[in-house]
Amino acid sequence: MKVLIILLSLGILVAQAAEPVHYKNGYWYQNGTFRPMDWYVKDGILVESVQEPVAEVVDLAGGYVIPPYAEAHNHNLQSPWLAENFAPAYHQKGIFYGAMLCGNHGTAGKTRQTLEDSALVDVVLAGACISSSDGHPLRMAINSRRTDGYEPNPEDLYDRSYIVIDSPDEIEQKWELIKSGSDDLVKIMLVHHELNERRNNPEFFGVNGLTPETVKALVPFLQERGRRVAAHTESAADFALAVAAGVDWIAHLPGYTWWEGRTAADYRLSDQAIALAAKKNIAVIPTAGVVALMGSQPPERQQAIAALQRDNLQRLRNAGVTLLTGSDRFDADVLSEVDYLVKLDMFTRLELLDMLVRITPQALFPKRHIGRLTTGYEASFLVLEGNPLVDFKHLKNIRSRVKKGIRTVVP
Repeated sequence: MKVLIILLSLGILVAQAAEPVHYKNGYWYQNGTFRPMDWYVKDGILVESVQEPVAEVVDLAGGYVIPPYAEAHNHNLQSPWLAENFAPAYHQKGIFYGAMLCGNHGTAGKTRQTLEDSALVDVVLAGACISSSDGHPLRMAINSRRTDGYEPNPEDLYDRSYIVIDSPDEIEQKWELIKSGSDDLVKIMLVHHELNERRNNPEFFGVNGLTPETVKALVPFLQERGRRVAAHTESAADFALAVAAGVDWIAHLPGYTWWEGRTAADYRLSDQAIALAAKKNIAVIPTAGVVALMGSQPPERQQAIAALQRDNLQRLRNAGVTLLTGSDRFDADVLSEVDYLVKLDMFTRLELLDMLVRITPQALFPKRHIGRLTTGYEASFLVLEGNPLVDFKHLKNIRSRVKKGIRTVVP
């Protein structure tokens, strides 16, 4: 019995049914395998049985039921316009959870409201990134605003496109600005901080990052005020600094691109840094597939990068470091990252599926009961045509979607 039908953007229909609802004849993902089970949804929560008569029975017809996907690193929902226009596509692909790791502190509140109003994707939103006055993403911001006859002034972009902190002494005075855009998560930038010759060098203006002294003071400052910290890292030294400072997430596995004059040694993580990351429960978002955006490279370089990624990932996994799924691909999404990790041929399907539907959602929203299909958890799930543990192509063959007990229909 349908009681409400709402037409959303891009043709997605939200069908709110009277509860409780009985879902039968499905194979449900349970601790690494699929089991034939029946479940009920009451008040948007999964329960094994109900006392009152059910309002509706839904026959899953042998479909395979899994929790929704999570994208731990992207940017394509981080403004009001992006949230309104891209959230339906996320939902259609089964991505119900995400982390957008930069934005604009001035519009962050409106972005959150836009996402909340649509109720299609639950997002952890970082406000503006924090970097140095000569740091990334300054060059990107300048280039995006450069036109014939107009050259943007860097000072006009400071504390707008991103928040500038050049020394520990500036942290306190920037707190109100940080707080205005980040209610949970903050992203900081580290880019080959160990190479002092990059500073005060026009060649690297706009692509550097925070100084080590700033990082060591900033991370605990933010965490003491209830913010989680994600660090953009590009070198093994950046990774070690971020870990030593105690960040919550590493937003990039170093080595997806090699700066000129650098070798694999600059991007191979030390065993000591890996062990410390495991000890401190620091999660790593590899974004390994972002290598596809780094331009054409000779086959031997492609092979060297892939070998380095396998080595770093293998040692992180062996040490027990939590790995999260995220793509940092504006032209794609987390499923492209999963495809790339499959090609690296070092994770089992079970490892990757668990990373996608359990580990990452629970890392994004640690206080919520999501990422499992069991009693008391949110009734959010996807019904697939086939078993993804047999063939990952079924991750894209979604038959139906349910979010907090509400079924959505994509024509």
